[in-house]
Amino acid sequence: MTIEITSKIFKNSLNKATKKPKYYPSVAHAKKIEFEKLCDDISSQSSLNAVHIQHVLLALRFQIENYLENGYRVELPGIGIFFPSVTGDPSNTPEEVNKKKIKNIKLHFRPANNLKKALQRAPCKMVRKK
Repeated sequence: MTIEITSKIFKNSLNKATKKPKYYPSVAHAKKIEFEKLCDDISSQSSLNAVHIQHVLLALRFQIENYLENGYRVELPGIGIFFPSVTGDPSNTPEEVNKKKIKNIKLHFRPANNLKKALQRAPCKMVRKK
């Protein structure tokens, strides 16, 4: 497997001296694995058929949603940790902090070290946009 890299101009990336844009490497996100393909691949490495894998993954999704909605961090060994966070308006005292101060609830994912290392080992190749 190879990660395809392309060049991209990011917002506010003009060279201030020359007024020309700067180009940065960026992952070309053209490829996506569909759920059914993922289930087929997992099935080929286990004693479960693809339909059973689909049911397990859907149940896993439901349980992750349930735990996140209740403020839990969800760790999947070898995959990573999903966790909720909030942003909001500041208060002068702890007593002033309430639900109305919340601006946004976010979902974060912290990948496991083995996933990060796998990406570091993955070969990259340059592709040009057409």
